[in-house]
Amino acid sequence: MDLGNPTKNSFLYKVLHLYVGFLHNKIYYKRAIYTGAENIPKNKPAIFAPNHQNSLMDPLAMLFSQNQELVFLARGDIFAKEKASKALIYFKILPVFRIRDGKDKLMLNEIIFDKVIDIIKTFRAVVIFPEGHHTGRRKMDPLKKGIQRTVFIAEERNGYNLDSKIIPIGIYYSNYKAPRSKVLLQYGKPINVSDYLDLYKEHKNKAIITLKKEMKTRIAELMIQIEDGERIETYETLRALFDTEMARKLGLPDLEPLNKFKADKKTIAVTEKLSANFPEEFDKLHTDVTEYQKGIDKFRMKDWVLEKKTTPAILALHSIILMLGFPVFLFGFLTNIIQYRLPRLVTKNLKDKQFTSSINFAISAFSFPIFYLIQFGITFFFCDLWYIRLAFLLSLLPAGMLAFGYHRFFVKFTARLRFVANQKNPEMQKLMALRAKIFTKMNEAVEKFGIK
Repeated sequence: MDLGNPTKNSFLYKVLHLYVGFLHNKIYYKRAIYTGAENIPKNKPAIFAPNHQNSLMDPLAMLFSQNQELVFLARGDIFAKEKASKALIYFKILPVFRIRDGKDKLMLNEIIFDKVIDIIKTFRAVVIFPEGHHTGRRKMDPLKKGIQRTVFIAEERNGYNLDSKIIPIGIYYSNYKAPRSKVLLQYGKPINVSDYLDLYKEHKNKAIITLKKEMKTRIAELMIQIEDGERIETYETLRALFDTEMARKLGLPDLEPLNKFKADKKTIAVTEKLSANFPEEFDKLHTDVTEYQKGIDKFRMKDWVLEKKTTPAILALHSIILMLGFPVFLFGFLTNIIQYRLPRLVTKNLKDKQFTSSINFAISAFSFPIFYLIQFGITFFFCDLWYIRLAFLLSLLPAGMLAFGYHRFFVKFTARLRFVANQKNPEMQKLMALRAKIFTKMNEAVEKFGIK
């Protein structure tokens, strides 16, 4: 297999990097926040080790989180076809093969690891997802040994003088699938491989296991880690339900991505302590939360609808906004509907729903400019004024984003309407009482265990 030269720069790669980076950071995500860049070592061999929960969106978050070009390692089976293999290698993605790929392929890993070692020796960072696959939930799967083996072998072959680093990274999404959600990526402090070299010289397997445990601990600090896999939905509901209250207790001014992350971490930590120390109380809380989630699902609502007070005056104001904004929505809808609908034709039949956002993004990156150019071309048949045609072209993307925002505003408006219409419904009143009960239990848990 020809692995090419992943460190070589090309004009096409740079152009695509700028274009796709703009779409990722400014269009697809409402907010893309990257912190901890000061932890990236300069002129040191480094391997980036992020958690992996959202298929191809995780590599994109990595790629556009800082300025240097990265080399990735990915599953070997996606390199099966020659054209795909060449394209992936061109975009600085190298394969790692597993036993299921065949013994002949597995033997290629030694060549690939040699290439990776050569790359990190040039101080170009390599990204390896230590779980080996995406999980689709806020819980880290057991880590593989690839990173540990790579850094130890690299050190061994260079007289243990490389001073290589492993950078733990946490990626956090406000919503895995929805466009215009938020993503937070945090670079943690480097793990010094040199701290484990003495142990490696004496007992290689023990050093690999020890380093792997340290990596898991350090990555978990930078992500939402829910250990209780059986009742993970209870934790998910609680972190959405209690985030505003927890942020207030922590003295956080808002729920922007980093603050939301901090509030969620504390909510989960308190809940885990409740589960560990008072299992019967947690079982009751679990029952209440499950019942509450079923209730709001029945009314087709999110928790925020019950949290925020809706009055007739608010509904009247929102009605006026919807009426005034409808012409803009209609223009944006008519000029963008095909591009918005195209990805759904593919994603509706997906077996692995974690690929939803990746496919949405990939199809949109190509379909939006194509259909915008087609519509721009059509204007030549109806308008002779170049500045009108240009204004039309430049209005398409903003109009599409406004139409998307309008639709979300309308969905929230209808949810508020359902809440007001059902306020006196005994089931709704029971739901609100259940919510208050959950809050009381969570506040008591905070009092027991503290938040520091």
